[in-house]
Amino acid sequence: MLFSSCTTKISHLEKGQQFIESQFPDEISFIQKMDHSDFKAELQRLLANVHSTSISDENCSVGQIACSFSSYPHTIFFKPKYFRLSKEEQFTTILHESFHLFHNNFDHVLCTKEKSWGHECDEDLNSAYGIEYKYLLYKYHANPSENILSILKRLDRRVNKS
Repeated sequence: MLFSSCTTKISHLEKGQQFIESQFPDEISFIQKMDHSDFKAELQRLLANVHSTSISDENCSVGQIACSFSSYPHTIFFKPKYFRLSKEEQFTTILHESFHLFHNNFDHVLCTKEKSWGHECDEDLNSAYGIEYKYLLYKYHANPSENILSILKRLDRRVNKS
């Protein structure tokens, strides 16, 4: 078994790049066509860092739909309910988790805009929630939609200083 020395359950392990490219061809195409080269390069670096994905109900905490761990530096774990999200939410969740993996930073801070969310926010846009927000803002400006606007409004509450 690939990760035999660890206790985290691995099921349905798939190559990360293969999963991302097969599930999100429109998002990959959108990134490839971006004019903003620094942001485009950042997104490509984050996504290239995902080497495998796993679907299991056993790895992530109760409120999570996806998670990542420093002990699995290139793997994103998804709960089955992840696949009930919109494609935009699924893709930005991958960006969020890939940000954690790339920067080896799995911390969040206390939410100041929605105190009931506890420690599931980030301080600024240079963060896991921030990368989601920036990507969707860029996408919204290119092709406005109510779904993206709705997600942006929720994400704005996850970043304390936007």
